[in-house]
Amino acid sequence: MIYVNRRALSIKRILYVLMAFSQFMGTMPFFLCQNNFAFLGRTVYIIDKCLHFILLFFVHKLCYNMIGKAYYRVKRFII
Repeated sequence: MIYVNRRALSIKRILYVLMAFSQFMGTMPFFLCQNNFAFLGRTVYIIDKCLHFILLFFVHKLCYNMIGKAYYRVKRFII
């Protein structure tokens, strides 16, 4: 049980770091565009969108796995 909790905490920490990084990347294009690096700003923006998509995919997968496991436990308990 302790091992599972530690693992969950580490996953949560990684997700928070990724979210913070994506937020930081989201603010970057504005600074880059001001310095006439519009192309670089656009590429960073695209990378940021990709990061968001990957992050959402992993979060959804994690949530579905947890919900699925809980559902099967309850189902097995009832039947």
